[in-house]
Amino acid sequence: MKFRSGNDYATVLAVALDNQPLRTPPKSSCRSGTTERPMGWQTKPAVIANRAGEQVVNFGHAPWMIVCADVTLTITNPHLKTARVLDPNGMP
Repeated sequence: MKFRSGNDYATVLAVALDNQPLRTPPKSSCRSGTTERPMGWQTKPAVIANRAGEQVVNFGHAPWMIVCADVTLTITNPHLKTARVLDPNGMP
């Protein structure tokens, strides 16, 4: 599998569903995640334990703002015949 992301930050997780290497199983699952923050979330630059970091100055409020994933997945597995996009609850 190859992944390409157009997001500033994204995670991608690929898992074989039958305990086999990803190149061979007939079933696998791929999930992606991006930045999620409450509306109004604010940080400022800070030095923490002698390292540059950020300090949260406003924890924000509902609703949560989630960056849409811009991820392209290329799969080279002849055993996979179909693909389905699922929602966060695992439903089509």
